[in-house]
Parts: sequence; structure tokens; C-alpha cells
Amino acid sequence: MFLLLGVVAGVPVRAAGGPKATGVVTAQDFSLSLSVTKLGENLTVRWNRNAPAIHAAQRGVLMIDDGSSSPAPVNLDLAQLGNGSNNLSQRNQDCAV
Repeated sequence: MFLLLGVVAGVPVRAAGGPKATGVVTAQDFSLSLSVTKLGENLTVRWNRNAPAIHAAQRGVLMIDDGSSSPAPVNLDLAQLGNGSNNLSQRNQDCAV
């Protein structure tokens, strides 16, 4: 299984404090601490809702490629990003986490 959470920021360097205020962007600014857990037929994807990339985002896109078909994007709005998790139904019985 391949998991991808894309976070789209309006401007990569923001004057909101932290490293972005200095104009220096590091890998830590984009770390989301992603994790996936499986319970029955459901997958729960979690991320650090306090991550700088989440705070700078305008929206997000969650994609899970389970090998059975083309990944279907799940669009996330600001409220969903701020929640820090999303539950998805498993589409393929062979999906392993």
C-alpha cells in the first residue's frame, strides 16, 4: 500500500513565526508524522495536525493506492486537516498495513 497526503500551501514562506519567518524552510517544516491503522474493513489515517505544513495549508489531498485500481483522491478542507485523521473504507481485501 502506498499512502500520500499532499498539503497545498498558498505561499511556501510565510511570516507566521518559526523557520518560515526567516525564509529558511527545512524538512521538519513538511513532516506530517503520518500513520495508518487498520480495523476490520476500515483504515484510519492520522497526521500531526500541529505540523507547520498543516497550519500553512489551504487544503489537502489524501490518496491511497492499494493496488486494485487507480487511487481516488480524497480532498480535505481546512477543518478536516485540523482534525488530524480521516477514516476510509478498504477497497481491496489484500491491503496490508
